[in-house]
Amino acid sequence: MAIQGSLVSGEAGIHQALEYTGLSINAFPVELLTEIFLLCRSTGRKSDPSTPTLANIISVCRYWRSIALELPYLWSTIALYDPRDQHARMVEQWLTRSKACPLTLIVRHAEDSAPDATQKIITLAMKHLRRWKKVLFSFLSVESITSLSDLPADPTAAPALEHVEISTGTCFDPEVTTKFWESIFTYPSARRTIWTSPDIDDITYFPCIPGDHWERLTHITAPFVLDDDLLDCLSRCNALEVLQIEDLIDATCPLRPRESITLPSLHTFKARGEGTVINRLLDYLTLPSVHDLDANLLFGGGLQSWIDLFHRSSCHLSRMKVILDEETSEKELHSLLSSSSMTELEGLCAAFYGMDTILVQKLICTTDNAILPILERLELRLVSCEDGLLSRMMESRRASLKYVDIVHYPPGYGNRSPSTDSAYFSRFSQPGTTVSYRGV
Repeated sequence: MAIQGSLVSGEAGIHQALEYTGLSINAFPVELLTEIFLLCRSTGRKSDPSTPTLANIISVCRYWRSIALELPYLWSTIALYDPRDQHARMVEQWLTRSKACPLTLIVRHAEDSAPDATQKIITLAMKHLRRWKKVLFSFLSVESITSLSDLPADPTAAPALEHVEISTGTCFDPEVTTKFWESIFTYPSARRTIWTSPDIDDITYFPCIPGDHWERLTHITAPFVLDDDLLDCLSRCNALEVLQIEDLIDATCPLRPRESITLPSLHTFKARGEGTVINRLLDYLTLPSVHDLDANLLFGGGLQSWIDLFHRSSCHLSRMKVILDEETSEKELHSLLSSSSMTELEGLCAAFYGMDTILVQKLICTTDNAILPILERLELRLVSCEDGLLSRMMESRRASLKYVDIVHYPPGYGNRSPSTDSAYFSRFSQPGTTVSYRGV
């Protein structure tokens, strides 16, 4: 552990750690050194050192260097945060050292990064396009993606590419976006596509390009426009396992009537949208295999379409996260929680505007109330819950809950004295159960 902890401090730290352990630099077996080297690969996050640790480690001694240079897969993951001009030479070396290994490329363009450096690195990487297996590019400027718009639309150009993730900080030209994804979809191994934006007010929506590539996709994360093109594409997604809709907006044209779209392999579904647009999409779907659900419903929509979806799909959820920022009816809430699709639910994260007290009341286990009978993980975000209900709910589920995280800050909470529930959670202790309570 002393050696691993010193790796990031460079050659001097490694020598110091070895002296402490009494081991010789050449005493480590190749298998152990290989594992250490793999731990030194960068992740492309802000916490990474500006000079990747792996670049330092090969200068420790000839023995370590010779081993590292004989492992081409060690250099096949290139991950950079905030690329600079000096990284271009390093990337060129690593591309050579990785030989014929499939490549994982992660380039996160920080806010103050120089676009020229990012552009140069991507241009170097594109010379090895045939070896791309996974790419993750995060850009905050349009300049950084210009070379990517020139990807060849040729099935033989990137035969190994499986995973494409693009995070954009600005709105891109729809024509450039469409051209990029048209090229990606010609590559026969493409299975995972992710297109996101951290700025919800500046989004380029995912282009629904017709073609048989939808039949191959297993994971899609993107913002969409709800129109007939989207529904046509979804109707071909028989292999789709994960669908995460980062934002959904209505099209200006009405949708044509059609039969329900069944996604037989989908197990994870995330949807975020305003108004009733999510509900309109749900009315077209049947999801028999879904077990992980994340719904962020803004400014209305209600729960009835979800209840109907569960009934139509005969699915069984194991985890559900639902945020509803507009008051719904007690009847709808009860129908949701008591649905047969919820009987196997193990994890619930919920926030219901204006329904806090009713929600917690529904979660109190009694001999007459078998709602969520095997619930183990519970996360609640509350604004105004009647005092004493949370402690009653906890006691009624004490035998099954393993993890509880509750946030409860009523209006004007700064002037309130500690509640009965707050006192209860401050005293709560049970082996095997983790509890966090923040509030009054």
